[in-house]
Amino acid sequence: MSRDHTLPARVRFMIQDLLEQRANNWKARREEAGAKKISEIHQDIEKEERAKAEAQAAARDRRGRGGGGGGHRDRNRFVAPVMQMTMAPSRHGSGGGMSRASAQLEKLANRGTASNMERFANRGANMPNVRLGPGGGGGRGGVGANGWKSMSGGRMSSRGAGAGVSGGSEGASLRPRSRNAFAALDTDNKEGPAPSSGDVRRGNRFNTGALGAAGSQAVKQTPAQPVVPKMSDADLKRKAKSIVSEYWSIRSLTEAKECIVDEVKTPNYTKFIEMAVRFSIDGKVDQRAHSVPLFCGLLEEGVLSAEIINEAFTAVIADLDNIEMDNPRASEFVALYLATLAATGKLGSGADAGLSFLTSALEKIEMPKRVVKLVVLTLHKYEVALAGTEENEGSRKANVMSVFKSLNVDLVGKIMDFNPMRGMSVLEDLLKDNKLTYILPMLLWRKSWAK
Repeated sequence: MSRDHTLPARVRFMIQDLLEQRANNWKARREEAGAKKISEIHQDIEKEERAKAEAQAAARDRRGRGGGGGGHRDRNRFVAPVMQMTMAPSRHGSGGGMSRASAQLEKLANRGTASNMERFANRGANMPNVRLGPGGGGGRGGVGANGWKSMSGGRMSSRGAGAGVSGGSEGASLRPRSRNAFAALDTDNKEGPAPSSGDVRRGNRFNTGALGAAGSQAVKQTPAQPVVPKMSDADLKRKAKSIVSEYWSIRSLTEAKECIVDEVKTPNYTKFIEMAVRFSIDGKVDQRAHSVPLFCGLLEEGVLSAEIINEAFTAVIADLDNIEMDNPRASEFVALYLATLAATGKLGSGADAGLSFLTSALEKIEMPKRVVKLVVLTLHKYEVALAGTEENEGSRKANVMSVFKSLNVDLVGKIMDFNPMRGMSVLEDLLKDNKLTYILPMLLWRKSWAK
């Protein structure tokens, strides 16, 4: 039946599985995986850890036996010295010194094998002696005051005042490669090359002339100023959305301030505020008003400056024609942000309250009616914001009049350009709705004076 293709495939495979299980003494082909006990889970974890430890140990053994010229060959090999130095008596009869080669032999006695030690002794015995004179005169076969001789590659070299080379030409001086940190400073030394790191003059308290002039010159290093990367517009847009949304949620000015200082940095503040204003305008009506204490708080605590606010809002106002195509109430909230910022007194303390930048910013708006609307709304919001600090209504109106005069915007001319037939009635209605009818006589006087 398992080969009868008239039956469905599912039935044929079930019959075939049954036949195979019978042939296997009714034992399942594979155990069904069930839920494990906690003890079984612990056993599996211990088994994996043991396997991991064994693999790491095997890897360490492989690294120890080979690679890099290592292994058992390195344990019987050491570097033989290339110089033998002894202290020589001065011509004034000062005492002699000890052989450093013998000290090296004693130091390395416990490292190498007998064959290595024998090879090292033979090599050291064939090396010529290098004598260092702590003082006294120089000449052939010796070293003058503060002079030295070294053996490098089979050639003898000498340095210092009155230095001579035994068995070589007199006064020959070769400048070896120096690792002395002060060698680069001794470029004006006319008496000889700068002392190397092996020179006996280095650290000699009696030698005050050889290195004093160069060492006394302090090397001043100006700490490098950290370069703050400029963020892209897309990154600033995401950052502004994140910080403003978080502020709307938790209403914590301290948290928003820390995020801006740590993540945005000062060079990006102008573009960041522009993106924050744009995002706030696109929010819900109740959320848009929540951005007012955010912007005012950042200005009052010194995170933002008046220049940053001016540049950011100038960019927003320049694009206000496009913004209001998607959000007809954009001018209302731009005016709200500007008016409340001006009411803090941090934008400017003059008669214009820091809003004089609007004179040039408004020129970038193409539609005349939008210019009139933004100015009237800003003046109205400014008067409302002043009510929190100025109880006298007359003083508030005087401040509004001062700001309007400083803007020097011809509202009558703008509205007449928009609609020569009904422009004045539109302007009067707009002023009445925003409780600014007290500036209408000034507008009419300006219009008549201009004619």
